[in-house]
Amino acid sequence: MRRFCLLFSSWVLVSLFVWGKTDFRPLPGTDSVDGSFSEHEYLGHLEFLAHDLLEGRATGDRGAALAAAYISTQFKVLGLLPYSRENGYLQPVRLKGFKTDYETSVMAFDGRDGRKELTPLQEYCINSETDLKEIVCQDGLLFVGYGIEAPEYKWDDFKGVDVAGKVLVVLVNDPDYERTHFADKSMSYYGRWVYKLEMARRKRAKGIILLHHEREATYNWAVVRNSWSVERMLADDQKEQPLLFQAWVNHAALDRALDGTGLNYALLKKKADNRRFRPMELPLRLHVEFRQMYRQAECHNVIGVIPGTDERLQDEAVIYTAHFDHFGIGLPDKTGDRIYNGAMDNASGTAALLCLARAFMQHPVKPKRTVMIMPVTGEELGLLGSTWFVEHAPLKLNDIAVVINKDCMNHFGRRDSFSAFPAEYSSILQVVEEI
Repeated sequence: MRRFCLLFSSWVLVSLFVWGKTDFRPLPGTDSVDGSFSEHEYLGHLEFLAHDLLEGRATGDRGAALAAAYISTQFKVLGLLPYSRENGYLQPVRLKGFKTDYETSVMAFDGRDGRKELTPLQEYCINSETDLKEIVCQDGLLFVGYGIEAPEYKWDDFKGVDVAGKVLVVLVNDPDYERTHFADKSMSYYGRWVYKLEMARRKRAKGIILLHHEREATYNWAVVRNSWSVERMLADDQKEQPLLFQAWVNHAALDRALDGTGLNYALLKKKADNRRFRPMELPLRLHVEFRQMYRQAECHNVIGVIPGTDERLQDEAVIYTAHFDHFGIGLPDKTGDRIYNGAMDNASGTAALLCLARAFMQHPVKPKRTVMIMPVTGEELGLLGSTWFVEHAPLKLNDIAVVINKDCMNHFGRRDSFSAFPAEYSSILQVVEEI
């Protein structure tokens, strides 16, 4: 374990480079001391994966397929073993895609002061999980706080209320730690929007509205707009009931609709930051309609294997992951460029994995446990590739010793520390801290 953590610490040293969109000038002296990692090798992988020719690597599109082919070819050159005799390095991930036609979309809140229409992509983003060509919904709104059921933290936002067939309004992130001491200071899985959607499906809700606030989401509205204006995807074998629609709404737009009711985003959050919170009807009625395009697609996780050398430990796996997908081609920026290259998020982490794979293969001391290097697809769409791997794993999940995920490298200069989250799910950080 100590050797493993030292190697992990060396991997962290890869993140010591400054990068600009078109200027990949190297910094002097940034290669690792023992020669295990090369800045030039890293930048070579990064520049290819973020090139315009890969068209932003959108899940299910040609650019992502090219990225998967490039990664699997690098694994073969380095001598990593394919994870499967049948599929080689490429684990099939079968998905279904939905793309909203925003020119036909309408979202409005009917309240005491009449109808408040929202501006598409500026105040809301929306899509469906059904194969319907046209979506229409007129219904009331049920605010369910953070939409969390976590008995281990004595937290239940639903309090036994049947929300089947209802439209839920949900806050992102965890309850405020200082007020509630829920979980930990770092965001848990309960705080992610992916979990909120999972809960809405399990509860058989009709639809869900995620309220965006930059502080709580930890990213600005542009991130939501860019990622939800393109095609969204779901696993083809998803078992839960699909949502008629799922939407993000800017908190300021909700405040505008609630004007004069005595409610606003801040007050709703204050109510939700309490273990005694119960679901509450909002004094608004929702009107939604839009058309969409639907398709099925096969994508891939890429998995290369370095067999362990210790007969006692080789059946255990240490897995390194990073997602190679990004948002593809979408809305133009100020220059008219429509390709979301995704150099930082997450061509950078994928490039680091390729460097790590080469370092493992060339290092004279081979790992005792089996190492799997696994760039995954569909992360931006809700951890789809990772979820698919868990549900179709080529090994027993109990045989996985640890998973280390790398999302975005440091391109801002040398640092004297690193951060990792979520802290509550693994004991490995204690060992790293000690070293």
